[in-house]
Amino acid sequence: MKKFIPLLLLCAVCFSCGQRNVVNEPAVVVEIIESIPSEDYILFVNDVAKDFSVQMINGETIRLSDLRGQVVLLNFWATWCPPCMQEFHALPSQIVEPFKNSAFVLLPISREEPLEKVKEKMEQLKERGIDFNVGIDPDRSIFDMYAKKGIPKNFVIDKKGIIRYVCTGYSEEKMNNLVSVITALLNE
Repeated sequence: MKKFIPLLLLCAVCFSCGQRNVVNEPAVVVEIIESIPSEDYILFVNDVAKDFSVQMINGETIRLSDLRGQVVLLNFWATWCPPCMQEFHALPSQIVEPFKNSAFVLLPISREEPLEKVKEKMEQLKERGIDFNVGIDPDRSIFDMYAKKGIPKNFVIDKKGIIRYVCTGYSEEKMNNLVSVITALLNE
């Protein structure tokens, strides 16, 4: 019983970040705890991901709710952001390739930049082997539904549309955490 109480406390800490629209069903326990400054976020772990439509640079429009049934890595970034570019260099080998044949979608969205600038940057990155479609959020309306500040910012959304992991910034540890959470959610 003494071992059970700390586990309950750990679960309470891990899943108490949610505000409204919190889903009360059990979630996969991924033993990753990060300090999440509440002033940086609007949505937290266990919140329902807010629906939106985003224009991709290839001309298609993606609606988040249409991706239900898949694990989604929602990534907010900008062309001028050095940590975002570090993260982009890691995405092909760490995320895109390993999960390409699974129920997974990478959904990177550029914050506060025009289509032309984002297209130009993605063309430059393509020459370095970084080749995936990205969306644009020129007026920051999508970002403002999820967070207040700080990029790169990642939200891992499960197959039911529930946010299961959030992080800001880039590091190898955070990339490893993203991989672990995505893997766990795909195996649910």
